[in-house]
Amino acid sequence: MRIHMAAHKIILVIVLLAALPSMAFAMTPGQVYEAVKDSVVVVKAYDRQGKPVGQGSGVMLPSGDIITNYHVVKAGARYTAGRGKQAVPATLKAGDPDKDLCLLTAPGLTAKPARLGRAVKLKVGEPVYAVGAPQGLELSLSEGIVSQLRGGPPPLIQTTVAISKGSSGGGLFNAEAELVGITTFYLKEGQSLNFALPVEWIGEVAMGKILERPIPTFQPTKESLDPLGIGRHWLIEWKSQYYYQGTLEIQEELEKNRYLTKITIGYSNEKNIQRTVSFDGLLTIKGNNVVIHCSNPTASWWVTDDFYLKLRNDIMEGYSVDKAGRRGYARFKLAEDFTSP
Repeated sequence: MRIHMAAHKIILVIVLLAALPSMAFAMTPGQVYEAVKDSVVVVKAYDRQGKPVGQGSGVMLPSGDIITNYHVVKAGARYTAGRGKQAVPATLKAGDPDKDLCLLTAPGLTAKPARLGRAVKLKVGEPVYAVGAPQGLELSLSEGIVSQLRGGPPPLIQTTVAISKGSSGGGLFNAEAELVGITTFYLKEGQSLNFALPVEWIGEVAMGKILERPIPTFQPTKESLDPLGIGRHWLIEWKSQYYYQGTLEIQEELEKNRYLTKITIGYSNEKNIQRTVSFDGLLTIKGNNVVIHCSNPTASWWVTDDFYLKLRNDIMEGYSVDKAGRRGYARFKLAEDFTSP
């Protein structure tokens, strides 16, 4: 009898020890939130006139890309991704409209890559947590369980986690703070009928077809004189605190005399260019007055400047003003034969 009881105790200890690894890694909702909050971003889409046409959530991946839902960005011509007060321009890298997933790149965005789990390892009844930006409110945590796994493998995840407008593209995490799904949609007719796409699909999107969206072009008419010209490049010489050289490319006319530009600047010493930075700019023309407002760049050493110039034929000349109010001399010369590297 004693031997029989001792054998039962040994078996019980073995069972408990086998359960320890999963128990040890299980986190409370608060711990999950703290572990993943720096991985979730807000994604916004704008049309060519700069009007918002889409907003959702996104998750920073170990690859440095951002995963979100395709329907969040499909109506946009330009995109941003951000956390808190930081928002940087983003580029649509790849996507799959059928899977409703896409990848964005956002150089300069400060975010922590999420740890990836596997949707195929989920069990019905397992706790899961969604972090996203419902109704534009950043970093909102919702708690629930896996209510069903449909199809697959990997399966579509049905969950009781609340998913509302703005949560699309956010992360669904397990109790080990691993990304297991992308929150996507809910059924209005039912209660707690919310769904997330399996994290395994991200790899299929990344290896799939690169989206080849046509670049919007502007055809000048008699009513729109287009004094700069889409695709034109300007060579920059600029003396502020230091001497800079670079280029400005006219990328798109958002509306009459209002252009989206890309600026690449290299800090120079007496011998050669030492460091470079690229960023977007918004260029506006009134008469022969040109103003370029610069976005946040992708380099910590940069002090953002705005340019105030006069347009005379193939020259734009004037001054820059940095955040401290210091002025610098700037000269932009049209380079018709310039070719981007």
